[in-house]
Amino acid sequence: MEATLAVIHDDASSSVKTNIFRVVVYLCDVTDSYWAECTELQGCNTSGATLREIALNMYEAVDLCLEDQKTPVCDYILVFDVRDG
Repeated sequence: MEATLAVIHDDASSSVKTNIFRVVVYLCDVTDSYWAECTELQGCNTSGATLREIALNMYEAVDLCLEDQKTPVCDYILVFDVRDG
């Protein structure tokens, strides 16, 4: 299975440009769950039982990584690339 979807974090009051972050999602055949990593943000990863949970968890993980890097939380689009294994 290969699929791509996008989730938008948009703060209408912000004048900051929108960033696009790529998220690679893997299905673990052994546990039948998912894990994901944001390729542009070092150490930004998460896991979850469903793709919906992955999307929600990654949204939070990106916010935390941007905070840790002292980067203002900005508008962003997460592009998910879902892969088997």
